[in-house]
Amino acid sequence: MEKIDYTHGTFTIVDTDPSQFEYESYKEFCEINDMEPKGENSDEYLEWCAEEAEEAYNCDMDEVRACKEYNVPCVITGTLGLWDGRHDIHPTKVNSVYDAIIKCYGHDSLSNLKVNYEDGKIVVYYSHHDGTNIFYIHALSENSRDKDEENITESDFARLPYIYAIGIE
Repeated sequence: MEKIDYTHGTFTIVDTDPSQFEYESYKEFCEINDMEPKGENSDEYLEWCAEEAEEAYNCDMDEVRACKEYNVPCVITGTLGLWDGRHDIHPTKVNSVYDAIIKCYGHDSLSNLKVNYEDGKIVVYYSHHDGTNIFYIHALSENSRDKDEENITESDFARLPYIYAIGIE
């Protein structure tokens, strides 16, 4: 079996797209729960997909919140996709990766949120009616945690591990 390099590359942590759930899984759910499955375009099926996406989000975020390696001071950088183009955001310090992800989407609709691990940082893609906001969450090195936001540079960043590869050798 080929060993996967979890320190480099892109791996999904959170994906709230309801369309990722297959109709066959819905039918299995109905069978297990003694329910008659509705059609593939039915409100019941689409509601099930949304519920599954929300449950997956809650489980994934519980993992992020509980991960010791993700409970470190971070800084958020990135761009907002607005009606008049892309705009850089001011770097923003937060207490953890969990706090950063929550801050990035602001409790709006979860159906447009994707969070990836990308080469040692967390990248949040949040799509909305004007475009896509792209946020980069960087862990701060121990020596940089007391720096003011406006003085933080890339040299202050520390690599994060991929959450689901911690402990894998």
